[in-house]
Amino acid sequence: MNLTRAAKMSFLVFVCFLVSSRTLSAQSLKVPYVSVSPTNGPLWIAKEARLFNKYNLPDVQLIYIPGGTVIIQSMIAGEANIANMAPPAALAAWVKGADFAVVGSAVNRLLETVVTPTHIKSPRILRVRKSESAATAL
Repeated sequence: MNLTRAAKMSFLVFVCFLVSSRTLSAQSLKVPYVSVSPTNGPLWIAKEARLFNKYNLPDVQLIYIPGGTVIIQSMIAGEANIANMAPPAALAAWVKGADFAVVGSAVNRLLETVVTPTHIKSPRILRVRKSESAATAL
């Protein structure tokens, strides 16, 4: 199986910057992830390919926790030191004083969807002119 460049970089960042094999040799590493989606592929590929074992991380537990805020709470409580999740919850906690850092992302595009009525066929139609929006506000 050929790993994408983003997946390789995610795993490299995970191994190099977030863990030290010397301090984790006798501990288990709990890694919560926020959704069952392809964005968690690098974690599962690393686990199935036994890459954690190869880099002296024998007890890595991937734990599904739905919701970024719950993952943040588990990290603040010391139950997990790292996570695979979207940045907004971590950034919101950081703004409020939590000691978090977003190290990397394997996704290089927006994952949101815009839902509109059927008569809207392009994003250009969504643009509202100032005169139109002022008239509707009155």
